[in-house]
Amino acid sequence: MPLTRRPRQVAVNHSYDLSLDIDPAQGFLEGEERISVRNPFAQSFDKVILTLDFNIQGSGKETQIKAVKHGSGAGARFDFPSIGGKVDRSYLVVALEKELKPNSELELIVEFLSKFPKQADGLPTMLEDTFYESSSYYPRVIGHAEGELRSSKRREFFSASYRVRATVPEDQVVASSGKVLKEEVSGAKKTLHLEAYGTRGFGLVMSPRFEVKSGSFQKVEVNSYSLPGGEERSSRLLEAAGEALNFYARDIGFYPWNNLAILPGSEFWVGGYASSNMAFIHGREPAGSGDKLGRIVAHEIAHQYWGAYVGDPIDYPKWLTIGMSHWMDERFERSKDKNLRRKPWKRYLAGIALGVDTTIMQPIEKLEGAKFDWNGIIAHSKAYTVIKMLESLVGPYTFEKVVASVLERYGGKIVTAKDFARACQRVSGQRLDWFFDQWLYTDKKLDYRVTDQAEAEVEKGVHMLRLRVKRFGDAKMPLKIGVAYKDGSFKVDGIKEDTLEAELVFTGSSPKEKVIVDPDDILPLKSKVDELEPEILGYAFFDAGRYAEAERKLKEALRANPSDAEAHFTLGLCLYEEKDYAGAIEAFQKASELETGKARKAWSKIWTGHVLDLEGRRSEAIACYKEAASLGSTERVRFDRYGIDADATSWVAKRLESPYARV
Repeated sequence: MPLTRRPRQVAVNHSYDLSLDIDPAQGFLEGEERISVRNPFAQSFDKVILTLDFNIQGSGKETQIKAVKHGSGAGARFDFPSIGGKVDRSYLVVALEKELKPNSELELIVEFLSKFPKQADGLPTMLEDTFYESSSYYPRVIGHAEGELRSSKRREFFSASYRVRATVPEDQVVASSGKVLKEEVSGAKKTLHLEAYGTRGFGLVMSPRFEVKSGSFQKVEVNSYSLPGGEERSSRLLEAAGEALNFYARDIGFYPWNNLAILPGSEFWVGGYASSNMAFIHGREPAGSGDKLGRIVAHEIAHQYWGAYVGDPIDYPKWLTIGMSHWMDERFERSKDKNLRRKPWKRYLAGIALGVDTTIMQPIEKLEGAKFDWNGIIAHSKAYTVIKMLESLVGPYTFEKVVASVLERYGGKIVTAKDFARACQRVSGQRLDWFFDQWLYTDKKLDYRVTDQAEAEVEKGVHMLRLRVKRFGDAKMPLKIGVAYKDGSFKVDGIKEDTLEAELVFTGSSPKEKVIVDPDDILPLKSKVDELEPEILGYAFFDAGRYAEAERKLKEALRANPSDAEAHFTLGLCLYEEKDYAGAIEAFQKASELETGKARKAWSKIWTGHVLDLEGRRSEAIACYKEAASLGSTERVRFDRYGIDADATSWVAKRLESPYARV
């Protein structure tokens, strides 16, 4: 039985009528938008704030405002706000002709130009308008008060309706967040008429090299796009999307929209990301790569519910929607493998091993200055762990009712941590303040241990086991203790969350085989740090700049799996940092031999060249750079700590002109 019924159509406060003339080759679009703004609040307001995401420093993009007009045609006053004492051109504050009263509407007309990287070699032009990174190519309404720009107090509906007319060169194959109503061709150009309702944004991705495979699942039209050589993979992605949609529609009870595009993401990175009605799958693994592609697709489709349909605030890690997306895709995987048991706490415990502050509700601005992978450790791993512990605490059936309640109430809206906590307490009838306080707002750690055990055969065939369990950490949770017996039987007992120390007594018909603390393997116990794979710790130490420790762990990982190209590459960067240039060259060369994707192979060769340059071996470095150039990789890649933000081909051109120097 599904968790919920299809909710009523989400409320939409803003609608966009966009006319776009896009020139991918020049990296340029000229646009006009008519924005209908409705005031859903109890008070009037006299300004509207638009986001200009392309103007965020370091984006490599730009949006220029040509004109802003009121619906009457009169010019509107607009300015850029001051944030932290500096003018921020990524926001636009528009003064209204008159106050907009509650439940009233007005229209704004904005003429703009947006610039973005030029389309190279027919690779996709990405105007994806995702909710995880700032990438809106058009001015978009986000609020009405400067004080709420970076605040979770911003509670307006974020979903909108879109009517889009996109004029592009006739050879471009276009994927979008909407459905195509019609297509008109005029000379060397064509105009697509597109429409979407209740989406968080409107993405456009185009390439003359796209091939498209289509299917329909649960009344959702799915298009899977591929570049040359990726057709078989595209078919597998389409199949995987169908499997996930069929499951989610039955399990949850609905899918929010009636169209979905599956697109190739980065060749360099792994995993994927989502925007409204679009899922981007990284890598170029062949279709036969086990079920890895299916897992990634299922996770990104889960983000259509958690992230695109229900959103969370911008000023804290997106712990709820990320954690819930993991919860959903785990249900999908378990529908195929009932014995599946994930360990969501792994990267979180790596953070504990690092000794960093893993508090979830830290301001994003603070975390962005942190020197560790907070996105992986906090927003993904700890968040997922918190969701799994919460499900265990209230019970799976009750948690399903919580999920249904949140989806029904917050579709098209922002849900805060306090909103979610209230929903959990209302549905479960439990007081859960202690749970949310310790796991969201503190860095408390969970540590329970069996401090003593005594076993004896008290009578023939009856074995008694006494265990003393003690809490050592400052966090608390109900704890299960399991005992496996030599005759194959298994018994479980436990303690409540407020218990500091207790004695548990087990009886069995045979001696014990072993004692298992947390047999469900849900809790992030500090003792489990010892179970972490060396590569997990190696990457965590590298991200934190602790290169010697990273080197030790990565070498340990490579002894177990010498064909791990990513571990070789990261080891090369560690050795580069430690100025062990001979070791770095060896590691980068090994990564280059093992890599199959041209972007990763190219950068492995480039980094070999970097180190050779530093050793004064210029002719050998040039040979490496030329080998990298021959791969023709034009995907833009960032190595932020080294000041690199370029594609391999253009970076090689610079290095052929001048040797690499350490930054």
